[in-house]
Amino acid sequence: MTDAAGIFKALGEQTRMRIAMLLVGQELCVCDLTEVLRLPQSTISRHMTKLRQSGLVADRREGIWIHYRLADDKVAKDISQLLDNSFRNMQPYRGDRERLAAHAVKSGCLPSSTKKKSRSQQTAVAV
Repeated sequence: MTDAAGIFKALGEQTRMRIAMLLVGQELCVCDLTEVLRLPQSTISRHMTKLRQSGLVADRREGIWIHYRLADDKVAKDISQLLDNSFRNMQPYRGDRERLAAHAVKSGCLPSSTKKKSRSQQTAVAV
């Protein structure tokens, strides 16, 4: 069972709160989060460790990518619903969702597309 106090302690840090808001209703990998939050991979990974330890976030490995989602237990689901209902239209969370939507359109890193583009494919897209 998830410890609610541990979750709220983890969410007491702004970056972890932003990550949790981005994970409401979807699964993302670290590269998605680094792009949207404009933070280094090491910073995101450190925060993901805290969120995972709190029980709010679960992960799964797919090749070289680790995909994160909010945990499936009742406490985590209730907290995610509270977050979504209370904060979704506030900044910086709204801006993060907008950047994620723009990133999803141009990115090859989201879970539905885990193939890395070759150098020639990247050049063709850039032209």
